[in-house]
Order: sequence, then C-alpha cells, then structure tokens
Amino acid sequence: MNRFLLTVGLFILGMKIPVYGNELIPLQVFTKFPQFQQLVISPTGEYLAAAVTKEDNTPLVTIIDVKNLQQLSAIEFKLGQLPSELTWLNNERLGIRISKKIGALDQPVGTAEYYVMNADGTDKEALWGILEKKRGQQGPAKYRTFMQILHLLPDDPKTILISVQGGSRGTASFTEAYELDIYSGNTKKVATAPIRAAYLLSDHNRNIRFAIGTDEDDDNKLKSYYRDSNEDEWYLSGTYAGDEGTITPIAFTPDNKEVYALSNLDASTIGLVKLKPNSDEPELIYRNEKVDLRDVFLSQDMQLVSAKISPDRTYNKTLTDHNLAQWLDKLQATFQDDTINITSATKDESKLIVYVSSAKDPGAYYLFNTQSKEMQFLVNSSPAVNPDKMSEVQPFTITSRDGIELSGYLTLPNSNQKNLPLVVYPHGGPHGPRDFWTFDRDAQMLASRGYAVLQLNFRGSGGYGREFEYSGYRKWGLEMQDDLTDATKWAIESGVADADRVCIYGASYGGYATLMGVVKEPDLYKCAIGYVGVYSLPMMFEEGDIPSSQSGINYLEQALGTDQEDLKKRSPAYNVDKIKAALFLVHGGKDERVPIEQAEFLMKQLDKRNYPYELLIKEKEGHGFYKEEHRLELYEKMLQFLEKHIGKA
Repeated sequence: MNRFLLTVGLFILGMKIPVYGNELIPLQVFTKFPQFQQLVISPTGEYLAAAVTKEDNTPLVTIIDVKNLQQLSAIEFKLGQLPSELTWLNNERLGIRISKKIGALDQPVGTAEYYVMNADGTDKEALWGILEKKRGQQGPAKYRTFMQILHLLPDDPKTILISVQGGSRGTASFTEAYELDIYSGNTKKVATAPIRAAYLLSDHNRNIRFAIGTDEDDDNKLKSYYRDSNEDEWYLSGTYAGDEGTITPIAFTPDNKEVYALSNLDASTIGLVKLKPNSDEPELIYRNEKVDLRDVFLSQDMQLVSAKISPDRTYNKTLTDHNLAQWLDKLQATFQDDTINITSATKDESKLIVYVSSAKDPGAYYLFNTQSKEMQFLVNSSPAVNPDKMSEVQPFTITSRDGIELSGYLTLPNSNQKNLPLVVYPHGGPHGPRDFWTFDRDAQMLASRGYAVLQLNFRGSGGYGREFEYSGYRKWGLEMQDDLTDATKWAIESGVADADRVCIYGASYGGYATLMGVVKEPDLYKCAIGYVGVYSLPMMFEEGDIPSSQSGINYLEQALGTDQEDLKKRSPAYNVDKIKAALFLVHGGKDERVPIEQAEFLMKQLDKRNYPYELLIKEKEGHGFYKEEHRLELYEKMLQFLEKHIGKA
C-alpha cells in the first residue's frame, strides 16, 4: 500500500504498525475480533463516534473529540448486543441501532432496541424504553419491532422521520411512518403503507411517497405504490412477478421526481435503476454483467456518487463527476487495489472518514480534509495485525466440468514454494453469501503456518447474479460439491498443491461441504474439519431457527427439496460408510442456527461404524466461538490436526 498520496498532492500523518520480528505470527493476532467496527463523523466535524470491542469482547460505543482525539463519553452493551449502525441524528445526538448476534459466525439480526445519547454522554436513553412509557399514546411503542430511519429532518434537529413495522408472529402489519422526537420520544403518525410489511421511502420534503412490498394474497407479487404527498391516496405504480428478482428503493432523486433503486428484475445481476412514478419499467443507470452491484454511495444532497462492485477485488465505480466521485477516483488510484470506503462525511463534505482495507489488511480509518488535502491516520480496525506480514491473496477463475465460470481466491504463504499442503475452505450460507477479496482471519492464520488456502465461489453463492445463485438450489452435494472438487484438482494440476496433502475445512454450510467432500471424493482429501456444520438435510426441517418461521420453511423447500430419500443421499451423516479421511468435528452447544443435534447425529452414525474422529465441543458457545480462549484452542487443535495428517510446508 502506498501510504503517501503523492499523485493527488495529499499527505498522511503517522501510523503505528505492530512488529513480530522473524518469528511466527502469534495465533492471538488472528483470534482477536476487530477492535473498531465503525467510525462516523458528526455533521459539524466536531465528534467521532466509534463502535468498539473491548478486550473481554464487551461492545461499547464511544464519542471522541476530533480536536484532540480524546474520548468524551461512552455507552457499554452486553455481549451479543451488536451496535450495528451508528447515525448522527443531529450535530450533538447519536443514534445506535442494536442487532443480536449469537455466535461468531451468525449474521446479525435486527432487534427493536435503539439507543440515543448526547456527545458529552448525557441523556442516554433506550429509545424504545422512552416509548414504552407512553403505551397510552397512538405510536410505535405497541409494536416493539424494527425501526428504520426515513429522514433526519435537518430543519428540525429534535425530530426524525421513522417507519415501524410490527404485528403478531406470522402476520405482518401495515408499516407506519412517524415523526419522532429524539429527546422525549413523542410521536406523530404521518402515514400508513398500502401493503403489509412495506418498505417506505420519504422524499426530501418529509412526504412519505413511495412504498413497496410483497402481496401474499396475490402469488407473492412485488408491488410498488406511489403518491404525490402525505395528503394524497396511494395508487399502484408497478407489479412484478415474485420469483423473478427483487427491487430495493434507496432514495428519491434530488428533484423528488424519481426513485433510485437496486434491481435485478430485468437482468440476472443487481444493477442501479431509476423508477418513474407512472411506469413499472425501471430505467437502467449502471449494471455489471458479471457481479451484483453491492452498495450505492450518495452525497449529502442525494446526488449519485459511486457504486461498489467485486468481480475479483472490490472497486468503486464512479457514476458522476461529483466532487466526492473525483476524490474517490484519486484515492483509488493512489491505494491501487485496496478497497476504499467513505463511511461518513460532514454536512459540507469538507471532512470525510475514509476506510482503507485489503485482503492483507483488516483496514484503517483516516480523516481526510478535502480543503487542505490532508489525510490523517486515526486508528487501525485491528491494531494487532501487521499487513506487511500477512499473506498474498490471488483472485482466480476456472471453468467447471460442465462449462460454468467460477471465481475464487487463493491465499499463499510467503514462501514462494510449489506443491504446498492445501486447505480447501468453502464458505457458509450458501445462498446469498460469497467470498470477497478481503481480510480473512482463518485463511491468513493457515497461510501463516505454511498452508495454501483455496476459497471458491461455487454455484449457488450470492453476488454473481440471480441465475448463478438459483443454479445451486437443490444442488447441495451435487454440482455445488463438484465445483469444489474441480477447484481442488485445478490447484493440484497447476502445481500449487501437493495431491497427497489436501484437507478441507468449513463452517455452517461450509461444514456440510467439508463432510460431503470426503463422502464424494474419499481419495482426494486426507482430512476434514467440520465446524458447526450441517450433516443431515432432513434434520434441517426439524431443528434450528430456520424452520421456526414459514419463510424459513419455504426457503428450505426451495433450496433443498422435500424428497426424504434424496435428502438422505445428499447428507454426510447417511453416507459415513464412504469416508476414508481423518475427521475433526467442532460445535457449540448453544448453536441456534445449526443445533448440536446435527453433530450428535453424525457422531452416532460414525460410532455405529466404529470410525474414529477428533472432537471439540463448547457447551456455552453458539454458531461459531465467541470467547477468544476458545478460538485460540480451536486454532491450536486445527494446526495439530493438519500437521498430523498433511504435514507442514
């Protein structure tokens, strides 16, 4: 990384990098969670708000004075309460959305909890706690469900515009919009959606004018509604087939006449479109033919700036000649292949918080002054990591046996050796998630001990368009598994990997693919490490949090199918007689996503065969280990297992 922005006339103030010497990088470097997850600047540029993880993994949010970079105040949360979104609601008051996260590998789930605090630490409140005291009023307290900020109403610093959706289990309500006093909790209802569970959008004059949702009474069709003001009636502006893609509104255009949205209704990949009120034909602004567009960046006045894409590395595709777009281009040219994110900006956009990361670097936050052109280092997200000591990550593309283009990443030890021991590392999900060119602690840990690590975005992965993702439905253990086999053989044939020293390791769906790999290819892998994995597909319909909702059951039926015999044929636990590889199973006793019954059933089947396996169970852990000492123990046992079965580099 070029730390001196000579090409654009900027300079960066000093930063601290840890030094390991010539010894092995301590495993504790990889077991620590990022210390800083978010950093956002206040509208006036006086304060920074940061989501921080303490040494004992306790989450907190701290407010920092920009002048001297000293802490002004903080609010601490319980383990599992994840400050998932920090928003400056006005110049002095911060909003904190809380998500729930059970297990290190779980995706955060939104909750009803929302906290507010002043920059100096005064007037800290659980916002829903304020509303709960007002049960007698007509307002969102009765729902206690997810709240979304629609508009910050800068002309009224005490009030924001929100939407709230509630309802009893299994029955969504009609989303409602309220003006909310962020100090008293007083509310005033201003709109009700015309369809249940709708996503509402406000224009820049505080009118709720756009709504979109799925109509369960009409074949799950996606319907959009429009009106000209809060006083007008809603009218149906667009109807879209429910199984032919999605559309997600982002914001009204600056003139309030159209709506920006992400959509894959008219193509496989998600692109950026504009919706006209009287038409259900979106106007395309930008689409990448290979990968989904991930994020859209708008200026403070809602002008388009850029979109983010990840065909191999992650890039900002600038969409206009806005000043921020020009700065993004210059920053990207300077930091070359690194990923550049502007996480927040002052109201006048004179100061930006810039986050720079890569596959070797978990990332660092900088304060960039667009007037002085000074780039001031603030903090590393993971201070223990020295990017210069991390391993190179190379994007690659292969063609599957049936002609499908597949992309992935190869992490190589800093040794330039050939015929290395290889760990194949399939991602979880599998539908929706994908691997990115980003810092991966497991891959870097393994590479630091001499192992090459292969990550493949097999068919069914997200990010490569609707058709690619859907092509993996009902293909678990079939073509999806063949893709991993093809990538493994490619690594061997290209000289990267030693054919006699290959192991496979994965978590969640990756744990399924790991055990299914040694079932289908008993002579390809010498060992397998299954971490909180799915081992019985029929059991997925009976245990865990996925079948606890109708939408979860619908997903399982769509992704897996319902034929019990077919599900058993594609389940590792029903095919243990085919396994030859050494096994190491890891699970958490409190796992709600993939309950420990999955591992227990697999162990029962292995015991019937009298087949040996190593085991690591942590009774109080969830979907992935949270406690650092448990993650350290896992890494130590993994390395011992790998050295025993495929040796060192």
